[in-house]
Amino acid sequence: MQLLAGVPRFMEHPLVAPLIALASAGAAKTGHGAWGLGVLLGFVSLYFGAAVTAAANRSLARWVGRLRRYETTRAAH
Repeated sequence: MQLLAGVPRFMEHPLVAPLIALASAGAAKTGHGAWGLGVLLGFVSLYFGAAVTAAANRSLARWVGRLRRYETTRAAH
């Protein structure tokens, strides 16, 4: 989980988009265009997967916090 936490920050680095474009262009230039497309789709899917995981983690943390408050108020009565 700690590894996925750094992925959105890595993907927002200014050099990532040009590096992906250069890797894709280099693969296409050598006749391996499918590999370039694979690199591009791999990075995009990794980024969106990490973003969804981070959003789900925040949502779950809020839900658990509400559940704990509910349990403590019920136990007090």
